[in-house]
Amino acid sequence: MHMRKIAFFRCRNGGKFGFRFLNTVSQVFDGISRQEILLQNKRISGYFKSGLVDAARQVFDQMQERDVITWNSMISGYRRHGLIEEALELYLCMNRAGIKGNTSTFSSVLGVCNDAGAVELGSQVHCLSILLGFESSLFVGSALVEFYMQSSEVADAVKVFGLLPERNLATWNSVLSGFSRNGRTGELFDMLVEMRATGVEPNALSYCYVIHGCDHEGVLDQGRQVQCHMIKSGLAESNLFVANGLVDMYSSCGCLNEAIKSFEVIQFQDVISWNSIVSIHASHAYRFRAFDLFSQMRQWGKSPTVRSLIELLNSSGSTQSIQLGEQIHGQIISLGFNGSVHIRSALISMYGKCKDMRSFERLFDEIARRNLVCYNALISSYAVSSLHENAIETFKIMLKEKHGPDQFTISAILKSCTSMAASEYSEQFHCYVLKSGLFSHMAVSVSLIDSYSKSGRTEISQQIFHDMSELTTTSVTAIISAYARNGLGREALELFEYMLLNGLAPDDVTLLAVLSACNHAGLVEEGLAIFESMSTCYEITPDQRHYSCIINLLGRAGMLEEAEELMNASPIEGDAKLWTAILGACRIYGNLEVGERAALALMELEPESPATYLQMCDLYNASGDLEIAAKIRCLNMTKQGRKDCGYSLIGIRG
Repeated sequence: MHMRKIAFFRCRNGGKFGFRFLNTVSQVFDGISRQEILLQNKRISGYFKSGLVDAARQVFDQMQERDVITWNSMISGYRRHGLIEEALELYLCMNRAGIKGNTSTFSSVLGVCNDAGAVELGSQVHCLSILLGFESSLFVGSALVEFYMQSSEVADAVKVFGLLPERNLATWNSVLSGFSRNGRTGELFDMLVEMRATGVEPNALSYCYVIHGCDHEGVLDQGRQVQCHMIKSGLAESNLFVANGLVDMYSSCGCLNEAIKSFEVIQFQDVISWNSIVSIHASHAYRFRAFDLFSQMRQWGKSPTVRSLIELLNSSGSTQSIQLGEQIHGQIISLGFNGSVHIRSALISMYGKCKDMRSFERLFDEIARRNLVCYNALISSYAVSSLHENAIETFKIMLKEKHGPDQFTISAILKSCTSMAASEYSEQFHCYVLKSGLFSHMAVSVSLIDSYSKSGRTEISQQIFHDMSELTTTSVTAIISAYARNGLGREALELFEYMLLNGLAPDDVTLLAVLSACNHAGLVEEGLAIFESMSTCYEITPDQRHYSCIINLLGRAGMLEEAEELMNASPIEGDAKLWTAILGACRIYGNLEVGERAALALMELEPESPATYLQMCDLYNASGDLEIAAKIRCLNMTKQGRKDCGYSLIGIRG
């Protein structure tokens, strides 16, 4: 700038020649200035690539002149290094300096808004891009679609996508990713069809987004159709990401055999493939097979992920296999995963389900920086171990340490309150839920319904149900279970009809609750009708729980031959509880013939169980055959059998 002034002073009186000379000098200096800016821009970019963020900022601050590329480099560099607030502040400074951004600016800034969750600022950036005439830019349009999809503003994303004059594969993939992420499965498949119709062929990434959206049973058929397209294109076997996605899809839908087949066709299984198949077996309670696969994975030199280790721990805990859990714990220590908070929480939960209080308390005490997940694991472990007062005390400590509870915390605490028959605690937590705004969470509302119904206060459960903002299968199932628990069979059936009229599809848990309501209320015809409709109307195969419920219903109604016939025709093999229920019903109704067959079945299943001999004794006493009853009583005494006392908890209001 100083040299320019000297040149201008010397040529001020030089006439036309002087001004031509001045113009030439200005062009030379402008070229030097642009070269200097270009050089500094390269230095900034190089520093960011080397991780020298402060050095890049120093160069930026020392520059007397900056262009739009300078600002873009700084904003994108800050974002790359996770400095989101600094990136946003720099963009605001750029606007105050009057620098108009280009397509790269808007793309970077929209990404920063995504990372910061700054939806309002992102909308303002959208408006500014329209004012500057960038609304038709494919580059900016794709960034806007991605921004609105990540902000769950799906309608706005679709609108922007529809206004784009041209779309490339990346833009289509942004839409597919957004639909998949936001659970819009129907639109996801429609978009895939439209994409192919416009002549854009999906790539591996496109199919990964689509199969990720097929992670529940309701869209399994569409998932299989997508797999056919992938097989035709050769991606199902050649692309590892697609192949791993198929394994996960079938796993999420509960199709273990198809998940195994998808895993076996992968030519070169990587760490993702192995961890997926281990996690699948663990989540389906095949813990020994899962551990065997885990060992094979280690032999092949593949490292487990946090996900697979957590699944193995969950499987060990749910089956109370503490020895297996301890072996996995040893592997975790040797692999160096012991510092992970998520692993620690899973270990606490595993030992809690195995009721090893000493271990899960020690693990919790060893955590230096505790978070909400750790506290939830400890509270759940206390609840499972019937240490309900400890669970409530832990909740109080958690609040003192400023770890706000979530819906999972409240659900676990309410279960403890219910088990303690402490209705005053349930009421206090109910008040806390209303004040904290957690009532809107489905898990919390359902837990409150369950808690009040178990203390016989169905009117409050009903009020909570009516106060819920959304009618779902889960919420209706909860109130039907509440009615069933308190013998309100007719009310449960009316609610079930109301659910169907509102277009909600029942699941296996809903139908179990309805059958339980019929069982407790003695509604035989209605129960049989529901049971028969399971496979014909709702395409749900009855499992052991449903058979148990309907057999109990028939037994209580004195239809013992029908109960025995259904028992023999069912897929249930060797269920001692059901045969015990039938034997008890035979004693009540004096059916010695069916009772003897039930007793023989029980003696084969549990030959050392004193309860069987006691029930047989009662059966023969009721039928008047006192001699056989006396012999059975003597036989039971030689086995030192005794009947355990039952107990109930009641809450006394002072």
